[in-house]
Amino acid sequence: MAGYRGYGQLMTPELKPRLMAVDVGLIKIGIAVNDSLWLGATPLEVLTRTSRKADFAHLCRLLDRYEVASVICGLPISDHGDGETDRTAYIREWARRWMQAQRHWLEQARPVIFWDERWTTAAAKIAQREVGCRGPEDAVAAALILEAYMRARERSDPRGWGRIDP
Repeated sequence: MAGYRGYGQLMTPELKPRLMAVDVGLIKIGIAVNDSLWLGATPLEVLTRTSRKADFAHLCRLLDRYEVASVICGLPISDHGDGETDRTAYIREWARRWMQAQRHWLEQARPVIFWDERWTTAAAKIAQREVGCRGPEDAVAAALILEAYMRARERSDPRGWGRIDP
């Protein structure tokens, strides 16, 4: 059993790096974080976009506050999962610019990992309605992206749509 130290001693859970997911839209950015045990993702907030500089500064503050090791960025791919769209190119460029901003505002930039976000907004609406999931829709969508990534990693299935390293 991982973390077990012997009879009469406490089991020590394995702590993992914290992650933050972003669901980037033209008007809002949904943000979610996980816990260090990877038990689940929590919708954190929805950032109403004002300017690139202000948005990036706010996101960088969250990276520091929550001690985030990596960012999972929802990537809109075609509905059939076989290719990229104009929106995909926009998100990739947004993430590249955010990486540049991280280098300016943080001691260490965090890698950005792209993850399929197909149907997360629709799933977020269903979760809010049927399961009583709380939080703004965009933040719930970010939490669903993060949950999907964590489940895939637990299965040793790190499929993704690329990444940007610092």
